Amino acid sequence: MKGKGSVDPRLKKAMNLHRLGKLDQAAQAYRRVLAGQPRELAALQGLAGISMQKGDARSALALIGKALKVSPGNPDILEAKGQVSLAKKDPESAVEAYRSCLAADPKRATSWYNLGVALQQCNDLTEAERAYEKALGLAPASPEALNNLANLKRQRGDFAAAIPLYRRAMGANPNQALFKNNLLAAFRGQGDQALEAQQHAEARDAYLEALKVDSSDLPSRFNLGKCHLRLGRPDLAADVFERVLEQHPERTDARQNLGHSLRRLGRPSEAAAQFRQALGDQPDDSRLLANLAGAENDLGDCESALAHFRQALEIDPSDLDIRSNLLLTLNYLENVTESEVFEAHQAYGRQLEGGVEAATPTVGESLRPPLRVGLVSADLRRHSVAFFVESWLPHLDPGRIEVFVYLNHHRSDAVSERLSACCAGWRKILGKSDDEVVRQIQADRISILIDLSGHSAGNRLPLFARRPAPRQVTWLGYPNTTGLSAVGYRLTDSYVDPPGENDTLHTEELVRLPAPFSCYLPSAEAPPVVSPPSQSRGYVTFGSFNNLAKLTPSVLAAWAGILQAVPDSRLLLKTRMLADPAIQAQIHQTFAESGIVRERIMLLARDSDTAEHLSRYNEMDIALDPFPYNGVTTSCEALWCGVPVVALAGNRHRSRVSASFLDVLGLDELVAGTVSDYVAIAVKLAGDKDRLAKLRTGMRERMAGSALMDGVGFAATFAQAMETIAAGGDSAGA
Repeated sequence: MKGKGSVDPRLKKAMNLHRLGKLDQAAQAYRRVLAGQPRELAALQGLAGISMQKGDARSALALIGKALKVSPGNPDILEAKGQVSLAKKDPESAVEAYRSCLAADPKRATSWYNLGVALQQCNDLTEAERAYEKALGLAPASPEALNNLANLKRQRGDFAAAIPLYRRAMGANPNQALFKNNLLAAFRGQGDQALEAQQHAEARDAYLEALKVDSSDLPSRFNLGKCHLRLGRPDLAADVFERVLEQHPERTDARQNLGHSLRRLGRPSEAAAQFRQALGDQPDDSRLLANLAGAENDLGDCESALAHFRQALEIDPSDLDIRSNLLLTLNYLENVTESEVFEAHQAYGRQLEGGVEAATPTVGESLRPPLRVGLVSADLRRHSVAFFVESWLPHLDPGRIEVFVYLNHHRSDAVSERLSACCAGWRKILGKSDDEVVRQIQADRISILIDLSGHSAGNRLPLFARRPAPRQVTWLGYPNTTGLSAVGYRLTDSYVDPPGENDTLHTEELVRLPAPFSCYLPSAEAPPVVSPPSQSRGYVTFGSFNNLAKLTPSVLAAWAGILQAVPDSRLLLKTRMLADPAIQAQIHQTFAESGIVRERIMLLARDSDTAEHLSRYNEMDIALDPFPYNGVTTSCEALWCGVPVVALAGNRHRSRVSASFLDVLGLDELVAGTVSDYVAIAVKLAGDKDRLAKLRTGMRERMAGSALMDGVGFAATFAQAMETIAAGGDSAGA
């Protein structure tokens, strides 16, 4: 007989064989034990274990069943049953077994872990998470439990909770590649989640962490470049996309984004080269063609841009963004008729509105005072449009007008903060669908919705096509019609849009304000006005800080004529794209063909800040306004800094804005009706040193005392215009 507590020698032999991995011999030994002692738990468990090792889950489960009859509540046997059930892909039975095991012995970390696995397979993720947390409470360094709990949190998008768990798993088992890959996926997922939510700084940080885990991770690197672009760091974005292309030259999406980065850096010739190379691989990509056209606009080659926009629309006629960019380009061109431009805008409107179901605005109480006016714009931040909104917005009578802003941009700044303080509501709508924004506008009970973008960047004209407000207006950010029947009114004045033919070239009714149609607020960073630089230099400096698309061949020819007629004079040009050496060379070549030597043309790119930019006007004696698309903010900046502006007045809004400012200031003598008059006025002014000095000395006072800067008066004018529009017919039918 065996003594008390002794082990049967046959069982001991079977267990030793099992430990040595001699499974067949061990199985025979266990069976011999069971032949004499069929209720021997250790033999039943050992034989069940061998069956599992051999992949015979059915036999293992039968043996465990016998063991449970011998010891029904035995946690060891119940845990084994759970393991076998998991192996048989029967998670429901495994859950039952592990719950019974843990009821008997709740401090089994492995059983809590395996219960979590079984519950996860049953898709009971909440209970699975609880089971993993119990396991970690008992065994905090369990890498498998840490990893699985992190997987659950990552699965539901809680990356902030998953990431430290993956780090702990890696700390417990640094050699497990799975944990590293999961940590990488968590950082990447965190970045993707933030990117989708337009949280670009958070996304950037997540992608940088992902690249610390694996510097070769292409999705993280690519999206890091997109974040840099959104965060206003095209230099960093360009570095990222260049690195992607070094390893994957076939990635046209990286080449396209490199092109975008180069455009932002003021290097459009390099951007155009990237777009052309990408088109070599994808010649029928409409977006690539449109991007090339955008770079050509930056280069001042609007004719080529127009051709490429048209080619892109032949490939994809439904792309309204491309069509909108084409319309903007038409405003720069000299050789298109106004009727052609109008028809193109009407075609856009017909296409957009033909595929949109209009909302049903509530007309009743929303048109009673105070009127709720919504401003839709991407530019109510440090941007030119904001200079013409901040001037009057703080002076509105809240008893008459309440303003709500719908900002279609990812970034706000100090200007946005100042503007938002004047508003009853400030909504960020970038990334939100038209349906969502329509619901928001109607929840805000907007009386009059105003588009401040037209066909410029960041517009939401498709939103206006839905007719979310009873009255809809366009104003300020674009010098032409929207082409939409849904937009009933356009704010302007009689100078920039003389009555008559201009009315027939708009789908909107023109509401003419007392001139001017806008009101300007200069930057607080503007330097004091100084004497004309010609007094100390001995020569006159003409200048323009307008973008290259406005510098048409006729403009450059007129400027060359002015330089020829004023010996030793200089021309100062400044715009972001002049950072591009190819553009610099082209401009010098253009003037050289007219006999103007290189030294007389001074080219500057973007300055580091607003103060430095505005100080550049101290280097200019006379500002030359481009045509047919005039300057707007550049003209106001020059005048505020004491620099007289010479303008050519055309017959449409785009070519009459600078002239309208000069008219308000009582400086009609600086407005020409023909190109030859334009040249003559500039030449005459350059020769009148006393007039230059007098204009400069008194310009800021003249401007500050004019209607162009009367924010209080303009606020009242604006309120009256809104009340007139509210009292009129439904804008959707105007």
